[in-house]
Amino acid sequence: MTTLGQEAFSVDPWSFAHAMEGSPLYPNWDADNLTQNSYADNTIKEDIYSAYVQAKFDGEIGGLHTQTVVGAALRSRPEVKATAKQNVANQIVWLSDNDFRGIFRH
Repeated sequence: MTTLGQEAFSVDPWSFAHAMEGSPLYPNWDADNLTQNSYADNTIKEDIYSAYVQAKFDGEIGGLHTQTVVGAALRSRPEVKATAKQNVANQIVWLSDNDFRGIFRH
């Protein structure tokens, strides 16, 4: 029995692309001549500043040894700049049933 998270699948994408060459499912596949089909650019820039101060005091109260630790944290509000550029398909081709492929031209 396998518990979730105990097994993983990983593959080298370049080796995987070359492994598909010569497959009858992809007769024209050429891993060394692939074209870019997406020009998306999703960027998030976030700046957060923080500081922490801590002090330790040793003393005696009523004949008992005491130790007090006090700390304070200060954080600025995050400054976030998010940009997203998505390419729009020039054409959408129906393949079968609910399968569609977008044709993108740069």
